[in-house]
Amino acid sequence: MLATLSLLLATAASVLGHGYVSEVTTSAGKYTGYLPYQDPYTNPAPARVIRKIPGKQRARGVVGSAPAAAVATAAAGTTISFKWTEWPDSHVGPVITYMARAPSDITKWNPGTSAVWFKVAEQGLVNGKWAATDILKANNWVYSFKIPASLAPGQYIIRHELIALHAAYSYPGVQIYPSCLQISVTGSGTSTGPSSKVSFPGAYTPSTPGIVYDAYKGSATYPIPGPAVRNREVSTANDRSWLGRSPFQKSPGFASARGHALFSDVMTKPPKLLREPQRVYGEPWSENVDSPSLSPNTLPGMQLLEALSAPLTQASQWLTSLFSPEDASQSLFPFVPRPVKLAVLLVLVLNARSWPGVWHFRVFKSVINYRLNELFTKRKDSYKFIANLSPIGRSVFPTADCTDPGAISVLKSWAALDDCDFNGHLSNSCYAKNLDPARMQAWVEWCPSLFQDGAWVALGGAHYHYIREIPMNASYEIRVSIGGWDEKWIYLVAKFVTRPKRKSKSSTPNAHSATATSIPSITTPSTPLGTEPSTPGEPALSSSGKVTPLDASRVDTKLTSKPILRTHDDDGALIHCVAVSTYCCKHGRVTVPPKIALAISGFSLTEVGDSSNWEHATHLRERGSARMTEFLRGGWKTEENKFWELGPEVEADRARRIADLKKLTEGLDG
Repeated sequence: MLATLSLLLATAASVLGHGYVSEVTTSAGKYTGYLPYQDPYTNPAPARVIRKIPGKQRARGVVGSAPAAAVATAAAGTTISFKWTEWPDSHVGPVITYMARAPSDITKWNPGTSAVWFKVAEQGLVNGKWAATDILKANNWVYSFKIPASLAPGQYIIRHELIALHAAYSYPGVQIYPSCLQISVTGSGTSTGPSSKVSFPGAYTPSTPGIVYDAYKGSATYPIPGPAVRNREVSTANDRSWLGRSPFQKSPGFASARGHALFSDVMTKPPKLLREPQRVYGEPWSENVDSPSLSPNTLPGMQLLEALSAPLTQASQWLTSLFSPEDASQSLFPFVPRPVKLAVLLVLVLNARSWPGVWHFRVFKSVINYRLNELFTKRKDSYKFIANLSPIGRSVFPTADCTDPGAISVLKSWAALDDCDFNGHLSNSCYAKNLDPARMQAWVEWCPSLFQDGAWVALGGAHYHYIREIPMNASYEIRVSIGGWDEKWIYLVAKFVTRPKRKSKSSTPNAHSATATSIPSITTPSTPLGTEPSTPGEPALSSSGKVTPLDASRVDTKLTSKPILRTHDDDGALIHCVAVSTYCCKHGRVTVPPKIALAISGFSLTEVGDSSNWEHATHLRERGSARMTEFLRGGWKTEENKFWELGPEVEADRARRIADLKKLTEGLDG
């Protein structure tokens, strides 16, 4: 997975943070260039003289660039100026300009792979200053060259490109950033360029001088790649007038523009090095291109990015560019080494469950699932939908004959890295964090009809008893059940359990054995420890008259109704933590008694299988939502048919359970 993410990040970074030609000036006037962050979203699309440049991801298998709708005009022998947006300081290299004559209407012509290009201008390393950075910036990001005076009139494509050498010390590190202008040349010349022309791909190969070049060795010369300039008089018009630039000065436009192709996008395909043709999306040059053998954009993740809306795509590219594995200089923090970035990425991935919003999604996942299922349920089937989800006739507590397990909800989880402490165990704080989605799931499973009636539940408190640690990466279950209720509070009991590895029968502990291992409790009392014994659930007075804290181990004994604290659940699962939560059911600000909330949810409070509670609740709902609201807000007090009253056996079980639970909660609360 990490390798896949690295490839996605590398691809995103390779198209981010570069400039483009925003304006062209000729003898006939000024023309606006193709604006990659405006034109694609303008309707109708503006007519430009420059062909589309990449504003998004790299595309695949596209030959040539789409012709532009407009054509600029210039006279032969005059100067053309290209206005670039600001360029990254690190992308040192030459500036090269080619021309190709169109045999027909240039707004419909694509050179494809034909050898039609001839070089008319170039500039590389001049007195220690690079044309693509130092000289270009000193001239306010304007590059000018002269059209050959002898050039025959007609329509041409001018391929104006910057070559970045910051990663060209090894193959295939060099990067090409072209921009293609459609122009109509006027004049009386007769030349159509030299007889020997080049094609793209084909003009540059891995062995071409200047393609593999270490720009950091301090060499005073640089062999500009490609054929010779057709006429040296047409080289740049302002070679000697530009000054240098500090290599430590950051360009403000560093992360705002695109418009380039990797070197592999314009290379001739050598055996075993390059693969199928690859293109930049909306590529601004007219030729077929090849890509390196490892093409990150062929991954499904990049195909998904291409389908996203433009703002989201650009935001994703900006974020992923921070971890560029290919070229640190293109990222927001070029001074951070690649291993450090990958380490940060690894930490982010391993802590994915703690990202902002993940906890909220986990908590409300069961609600979202319920609402989506409800959304796709026909209105006439809504009653059946609610009835199928409700615990109609179910017992709240487990029955003695084990025919009904009672109200229980199970959520499976695991001790992820972000949930564990430095000892390699699930952190105490994360028991509460992971209990939240378990409790929400339980309420959605038990009381969907109650929530449909407009009621809600509020958490009043939670008490945790930690028995043994859960190791890192261990899978565990959170088993939530209803422990009991009084006139206001419902008590939920949650057990964090794991399933131990199978051992021989002789070594398997008996969950109900009276000789089960006792687990000592470690507590931090709010008052000094006393020496006198105390009755469970009641503070004891020391000889000095001070109150001594509750003996937690004795409370645990009472909680489990056994003289020894149980270490295993009924099915043999190992218990690690027991949490008791108190909830209050509300309708607006009015408290709904727990037994009424359970009864109208479908639970049987008399005997298993008795659905009379659900039938009475359905009768109330059939009289309208206003009638049910009135009932929940106090109307139950005057109701003659008190269908929610508990049977004798259920009441006895409830009273016993609630007494034990209150000993725990009241003792811990002091």
